[in-house]
Amino acid sequence: MNKHLLIKVATFPALVALLLVTFIAFGAREGAYADDVPTGATIGGAGALPIIECAWVLPDATTTVGAQTMQYGNDDNVAQPSPTPCTSDGFAPATQANVPGPPTAGQIHVHINPNPEDKPNTQLIELWGAIDPPSGTASAWTGGAFWRVYHPNGTLKVQVESTKVTPQGSGGCGQSTGLEATLASMLAAAGPGATNTGQLSTNAVNSVVGLCQQNGKALYHGTFELHKYQACGDYKVEFVATGGASNVILTYWFNVPCIFQLQIDFNGIQWGTIIPGQTGQVLGDINFVTPACTATPTAPCPTVKNVGNSGMGLSILFTDMVQCSDSASQTCPDPDGPVVGPKKIVDFDGCFGRAPSTIQCIDPAPAGVCSSLVGLDADPNCNNKLFQFDTNRDRTLCANEVGKLDLSIHPVLGLPAGVYQGTLTVTGIAQTTQQYCGELGAAGGGNLPGGS
Repeated sequence: MNKHLLIKVATFPALVALLLVTFIAFGAREGAYADDVPTGATIGGAGALPIIECAWVLPDATTTVGAQTMQYGNDDNVAQPSPTPCTSDGFAPATQANVPGPPTAGQIHVHINPNPEDKPNTQLIELWGAIDPPSGTASAWTGGAFWRVYHPNGTLKVQVESTKVTPQGSGGCGQSTGLEATLASMLAAAGPGATNTGQLSTNAVNSVVGLCQQNGKALYHGTFELHKYQACGDYKVEFVATGGASNVILTYWFNVPCIFQLQIDFNGIQWGTIIPGQTGQVLGDINFVTPACTATPTAPCPTVKNVGNSGMGLSILFTDMVQCSDSASQTCPDPDGPVVGPKKIVDFDGCFGRAPSTIQCIDPAPAGVCSSLVGLDADPNCNNKLFQFDTNRDRTLCANEVGKLDLSIHPVLGLPAGVYQGTLTVTGIAQTTQQYCGELGAAGGGNLPGGS
């Protein structure tokens, strides 16, 4: 139960003095004179303080490309409901812990994933807060509210202005029609349940709805966007209620996990016609092309890109290129039937880096077969076959960064003419040894694989 503190204050009329300053300019008639002078005013407050009951944050769950409209759900946080929900004893005012300092894992409100490549849209985040006015009705209260959101490194990301929502009348708050239906969906997403965020307990939801119906509670909301390239880590949110003798602030946190996601701009590697005993090359570039390029010796282009928010390294894996036709002029499969005793090409190499001058080459990179991309050291089929480039800065891709990939093939002398086919697997690797990309203190997060 909240304890109300009665504070006696002296109130004074707010005075704004206008200083009249006259400047006399001396100089030639064709000259001009101007100067800057400081201006200032003090905003005075008075009266009892409002009470912040709860504040919560919800990600947009929409999967539709197009206009940013809030769809409530929990696609980001199904497995991680809030460990610190706002609670209430029945219909009494709800209470929420204030966490001004760096949070522990148990104090993170919710985990919100960015949308890789900002698709289907930039991640839209909606902020909500419930305030009890110190006196009178919620609709008549003249106070206000806003939010300050801070990056994981402590710098201000954005100040979010609020919109006041005080639906009244027979529909009440959080019912089934009109605006109340939207509030019902919002409160469900914020409340308990396996597919909800768990930021409000059942009793807290009842408190918000019940007191709102009685015009005793004001609800505020606002939105901001989280882009794919913004730092992962713990974001501090300050919900500020104004209108009393001083501002009231409730501090809480949400976490943005560190993720990476690999994109490539090529759909195949064609070395073309190669003479046995000579090396064939396809050279990459740092121009990420969409749609995919053809990646041939006459049209080189292999480029990789990280569309997540934390550092990504790279590994490559070649399979044997197996003869599937016994004539260079034929296609695969051979129309005359399978090749008897097909030959193989097993020798390759690869080079990767953020710029032509900073590439690292792995030579040789012989072909192999991996049954799994997890626990590679324990898989004898993968030993010395999945080749990972180092993860210093020259080979680490941060958000939106691209790297070039050069690939070579080494057919041995004596190979018969024919068409050979195989597979190249390019895999993004979590960069966990250095924090080149702004991955900052994450009580509730860490590097998570983002795809291959």
